[in-house]
Amino acid sequence: MLPPVVERFDHERIKSVRLSGRIKRAVAEAMKDSGRSREEIAEQMSEFLGGEKITVTVLAQYTSTANDGHNIPAYRLLALFAVTGDARLLNELLAGSGFIAVHERYEALLRRESAKLHRERIDQEIEAADRAWRDGQP
Repeated sequence: MLPPVVERFDHERIKSVRLSGRIKRAVAEAMKDSGRSREEIAEQMSEFLGGEKITVTVLAQYTSTANDGHNIPAYRLLALFAVTGDARLLNELLAGSGFIAVHERYEALLRRESAKLHRERIDQEIEAADRAWRDGQP
């Protein structure tokens, strides 16, 4: 089976009524699936953030659905992504926005497909102009 182009969590694993709850569950799942201890994750996030201290207690607050007052800030979510490499975190944050996070290796393919769409529109415009010319219309 081919790996997914867009990585997403199983909806049932992060199910929550509120976005904050889904993000908390996604953070917990990403940490669990990473194979690292929370101590390692906290230390590596701290390093990524240039020495800003991240503790296991803080990580626990970010995953506690009972604790609405402590949600992970975007820049720390990015640090968690950098440490775990789990793009599902970014895609859960983007869910419902019309945007997705995909690996940069797909950028050239996306540019190609966008160019093909533009070329189709230009070809249609040329054909319409040719018809108008043949029919003697301005």
